[in-house]
Amino acid sequence: MKKVVTYSIIVIISLGFVFASNAQESELKKGNLGISVDLVNRYIWRGLQYCSTPSIQPYLAYTTSKENFSFGAWGSYSNSSNYGEVDLFINYYSKYFTISVWDYFLMDETAAQNKYFQYDNKTTGHSYEASLVLGNFKFPLQLTSSIFFYGADKDVNGDNYYSLYFEAAYNFTIANQDLNVFLGGTPKEGLYGTGAGFVNMGCSLDKEIKITDSFSLPLKGSLIFNPREENIYFVIGLTL
Repeated sequence: MKKVVTYSIIVIISLGFVFASNAQESELKKGNLGISVDLVNRYIWRGLQYCSTPSIQPYLAYTTSKENFSFGAWGSYSNSSNYGEVDLFINYYSKYFTISVWDYFLMDETAAQNKYFQYDNKTTGHSYEASLVLGNFKFPLQLTSSIFFYGADKDVNGDNYYSLYFEAAYNFTIANQDLNVFLGGTPKEGLYGTGAGFVNMGCSLDKEIKITDSFSLPLKGSLIFNPREENIYFVIGLTL
């Protein structure tokens, strides 16, 4: 059953792009095909450092005309560390929640073969995660819960961790700037550490840098603490 789920994720995303590319022109205009790239000084995700050197992070996604469904790909690359990652995702949006399924694939850029199309749970390099995000309430609070349910998220014995992550984030305005504060953690041993604890705490600030009257660059800065590992990171990035 789990094999069927993993193959289905790839098939849905692949067919989705095929259908979108072959749709009539009038239908394509109703949806949105977007591409962007982030330039960051280091790659931090949920309080975990995956790459300590500057990284390029491309993004490509198609969103349906009703904006209730999207699918696409996200990646991260660093020339200095040979780090590479390509993730596929499917999102379903409702008024108060978003359901997502992610296929994470971390590769060794120096390896002759990364075996991307190996999906057996015991040997695959893919990690699959399902997440639920609650938000759009009368107050600017966003709640996230996620679980890895298949693939490379394993302990030393080769058993799945089923790593869990929970996060609360609150948005507000200060000095005419949008500020996001967040606190995330895990209730058990897994990807995020050897036991329960807070792993992702901090704040992020978004700002538009005006270049010309018609063009500006989105700038984001994040101060991130990982209390469980006693680490701190300062991440800055531009979106093009």
